Amino acid sequence: KPITLESLKSYTDTVNNTGLVYISRLPPFMTPQKLRSLLQQHGAIGRLYAAPEDAKTAYRRKKYRGNKRINYTEAWVEFEDKRVARRTAEFLNLRNMGGKKRDRFYDDLWNIKYLPRFKWHHLTDQIAYERAVRDQKLKTEMEQVKRETKAYLANVDKAKMIEAMEAKRKRK
Repeated sequence: KPITLESLKSYTDTVNNTGLVYISRLPPFMTPQKLRSLLQQHGAIGRLYAAPEDAKTAYRRKKYRGNKRINYTEAWVEFEDKRVARRTAEFLNLRNMGGKKRDRFYDDLWNIKYLPRFKWHHLTDQIAYERAVRDQKLKTEMEQVKRETKAYLANVDKAKMIEAMEAKRKRK
């Protein structure tokens, strides 16, 4: 289906009207579904990305505490209207998450910030860049380890050869 000029214009208008908020800390074991349900009360939400904790921390937690649920550390939420996003961030920042008194997130505080002139594609580009940097770093570390291993094995072979020569001299 070909893209028309009107559909392209409407798409860019909707993208330009979206607002992104950053939540720097999520309470332990808050799911993206719960976060969405808490924020939908303030306005229409588009996309939501919650970053899971790093693998080492998750492994340690699962090994020693036995809790196998996914834990998220931070989140980005895209509101369909940037004015609603700004108002929501200003209203919720440093307030109780609320809900019922017996709710597990009742006493946790929102730590939320509106990101002006920051769109979803900036976030995906940043994540892709960080992943590429991490892969490149891992690749260089692996090459360094291979070089060190090769040098060590060469030194071991050289040491065996020298020991064999010295043993041969002693026999003569």
